[in-house]
Amino acid sequence: MEIANARGRRPRYLLVFMMLMLLVVVLFSAFSILPLGPIGGLTNRQARKQMAEAQRWENQSLPLTAAEIYQQITNNPRVEARLRAQAAIRLADLYRDTPDHQQAAQAALEKAYYLSPAGPERDTLRRDLEIMRGRPVIQQPPVAHARPQPADVFIPLPKTAQVIARVGDETVTMDDILYAWSQFNGAQSPTPQQLEPFTRSFLDMVMLADEARRRGLDVQPRVALDLRVRRVLDLNQALTQQLIGGLSAPSLDTLRQYYQAHASAFGKPATATLGVITVSDPEDAEALEAALGKGMDFKAAAKKFSPIANTLKNGIVAGRVSDGDRDIPAIGPVPGLSARLVAYEDGVTTGPIQTSSGTHWIKILDKSAAQLQPFETVRDAVMLDYQKHQLAVQRENLLAQLHQVRPVELFGDRVTTEPVARAQAATTPTQAAQIPPSAAPTPASTAVPGRAAAVPSQPEPEGQTADEPEKK
Repeated sequence: MEIANARGRRPRYLLVFMMLMLLVVVLFSAFSILPLGPIGGLTNRQARKQMAEAQRWENQSLPLTAAEIYQQITNNPRVEARLRAQAAIRLADLYRDTPDHQQAAQAALEKAYYLSPAGPERDTLRRDLEIMRGRPVIQQPPVAHARPQPADVFIPLPKTAQVIARVGDETVTMDDILYAWSQFNGAQSPTPQQLEPFTRSFLDMVMLADEARRRGLDVQPRVALDLRVRRVLDLNQALTQQLIGGLSAPSLDTLRQYYQAHASAFGKPATATLGVITVSDPEDAEALEAALGKGMDFKAAAKKFSPIANTLKNGIVAGRVSDGDRDIPAIGPVPGLSARLVAYEDGVTTGPIQTSSGTHWIKILDKSAAQLQPFETVRDAVMLDYQKHQLAVQRENLLAQLHQVRPVELFGDRVTTEPVARAQAATTPTQAAQIPPSAAPTPASTAVPGRAAAVPSQPEPEGQTADEPEKK
């Protein structure tokens, strides 16, 4: 009787098992199509895939969908700064094409500028940002604004200062809070929902800074040097702002004369449209090189060998590159390569170029030569460049006067590459990782992480090109 009951229950167990398997399949399918960003943050590899997906949406004339992906990558602190900067640049380009989104375009361009490492591309971003802002961007090392400093108790407060808190020996004003906000989040004012948690986070930082001072950490060699250098940089910035305020507006004739003397600086650079094949396996690279050497069509070779062919238009079109660009479409940063590419003739295919992301072959699909721009078209850019030139002249004249009044006494025999005070060696994994303590007061999703980054991302090494000549 017991055996019969067991047999009678077997179909019911089988039905339960099948329902559980169906549930597993449904859950797996759901998680496979959900975007990963909102769940736990993109990894660099996932960010690259989503960048390629966004470019496909752009090619299909769906800019809003692409903008959402770029925005997600730009605001994700888990993605490396270089990829976030690339996404911010694409986002700014999309917004600039829409007259109603110029403010958003400027905000995206600011993010790209502060996230990008030093180099020609960052200089280009700076020029674009200056044109959009209508005023020069003051260049200084990122360390100058790496994190806001707590209020100094030895600096007297203005009579109009609105003190909002006292933390130990430290006094915090509303101006301190708003200035700290601007250092982390740019010029956009905080909302009441954003200001309260930011204020509490910043006050916690002030409390920790006060405790550090009580423990004597402010007189340690590394910290003392950091504070001294920051003071020099901040005072230089203040003086530069004062000099900018004293610049007089040039006449139209002065601007025209300046343009005629520097016309090439305001022209459109030479550009080239690139076809790209990328392989990661050394055996595939050898097979591809042999196939191209035998005259195999570039597009056919891409379809056969390149894993990224399905992400590029027509299987090979990666995009355009301008002389001076640091990033190569579908490849990444390769300093100095853009100038060589735009110098090639149409139809030329390069030899293998080795980077950290694989081995690449690039074909010049079409080119456009550098073009001079009419004065009326670049008048705003001429004005900004003229003002920067005048600022540099005033700075040199001021330095010449100061050297006459207070000459610098340099002890040349003491100048050495060996630091007098060495930083204490890291003794814990946290110290070795150089985790920035200023990462706390950035609760707002619109924060500009580049302002709070303690260690700027390092550019990837330049691609190595084979010695063999280019092939037609």
